[in-house]
This record gives sequence, C-alpha cells and structure tokens, in this order.
Amino acid sequence: MKISKQIEHFCDYCGSKQKFKFRGNFEADENKFWYMCQKCKHVVLLSIDDLNVQKNENSKENCRVYSAEETYEIGEIIYHAEWQDYGKVKKKEVSSSGYNIIVVEFEKLGQKKLVENFKQ
Repeated sequence: MKISKQIEHFCDYCGSKQKFKFRGNFEADENKFWYMCQKCKHVVLLSIDDLNVQKNENSKENCRVYSAEETYEIGEIIYHAEWQDYGKVKKKEVSSSGYNIIVVEFEKLGQKKLVENFKQ
C-alpha cells in the first residue's frame, strides 16, 4: 500500500479537521505511521486500518441527508443539503432545554451542533 505524504485527519488537540504530514514509520510495527498536524504540530500514530477508514469515509455513497426529525449514530456520515456539505457525527448531547443534539464535523464548515429526533 502506498502511504500518503499528506492526509486530512481530525486533530484531537486542535478539535478540528486539519492537514497532517507524514513524519515516518513506527519502528515497532511496520503497519503504523507517524503523522503531524500542520496547525498545532501535534503528532499522532495511525495504522493502515485508520488510513483505509479515512479513504472509505471520503466515499459518500453511504451517507444520509440530514433531517432534524431523524436520529443518527456516532460515526455516521450525513449530508446537509442547505449547506451543501458532508460531515461525520462525532458525539451526541442533550441541550439544557432537553433537545437531542448531534455534534458533526463537516468538511468545509468544521464542527457544528444540529438537532436530532425533533418532534413538531
């Protein structure tokens, strides 16, 4: 498998999707690689499986169109038609007023909070 010199990955330190640059192989395991965030310089160890999952995420065939009436699972890919952007559900919360909220990391817009399971 050819390893990418630069990838886009969610940086846990920055809290957003950033460009990561290949820094080298992990000596103890030939299937793991060091990548560095270009914004904060945080270094992360990624496996071949992690890199393959990222490639599959970029194929948007399995996504759902966002609707406030629907419920979503963590890790699910959604498409927001109004914003014309794809995102991945990162976590679920409950607002102070009792609404179910999903936190979505969008490709263009970054992290946004959306209502789910909304009953009119």
